[in-house]
Amino acid sequence: MFKFEKEQVVHDFNGTKLGGQPGEYPTVLGASIFYNKHEIVLDDKTGKIDKETAEALWNRCQELSDITGIPHFIQIIAEYGEAFESYIDWFCGIDDKTAFLMDSSVPAALAHACEYVTQSGVADRAIYNSINGSISPENIEALAKSDVSAAIVLAFNPADPSVAGREKVLVEGGVAGQELGMLEIAEKCGITRPILDTAATPLG
Repeated sequence: MFKFEKEQVVHDFNGTKLGGQPGEYPTVLGASIFYNKHEIVLDDKTGKIDKETAEALWNRCQELSDITGIPHFIQIIAEYGEAFESYIDWFCGIDDKTAFLMDSSVPAALAHACEYVTQSGVADRAIYNSINGSISPENIEALAKSDVSAAIVLAFNPADPSVAGREKVLVEGGVAGQELGMLEIAEKCGITRPILDTAATPLG
C-alpha cells in the first residue's frame, strides 16, 4: 500500500482519529443535520426541532457506525446564531463525546457559534467549517478569540483548480483578497488541529 515518506499528523477527537498513513485509520464520515428544508427543523431562526426524530437519526448513525466500523462526526448547519445555540445544546445533551462541525453560509452566525461553544465549554469538540478564501476579518477575529482549536481548511482556488493552484491558496493566499495562505490564517486563529479539504471537483 502507498505510504507517505513524510511523517503524518494524527488528530484525536475523543478517540476518533483523523490523519496518519493511508489505511491507518478508517475514513470519518460527516453526517449533516438541520440543513435547509430539513423536515425535522420546525423553526430555522430559533432552532426549534423535532427532537424525537432528530435523536432517532443520530441513533441510526451510531448503529451504522457499529455495523460498518466507520466512525462519524455530526455536521450542524444553521443560518442564525440562536439556532446554533439550540442545535448545539440539543446535541451535547444527548452525546457528550462526539465532535461536531459548525457550518453556515452566514458568517455572523458562524462567528456567534464560535463564541457560544467557548462560553458553553464544548469548544474542544467543535470543528469550524471552514477557513477559506472568503473568510471575513470578523470571523477570523471571532475564531481567534474562541477556544476552538479545530477547523476545516479549504484548498479551493477558483482561478486555478490544479494541484499547484490548491497548494498556492493554502500556503500563499491571493484568493478572494486574502493576503495570507489558509494554513497561516488557521495558525493565526489558534487552530492546532487543521483538517485539510482538498476541494475535489464533483463530476457528473
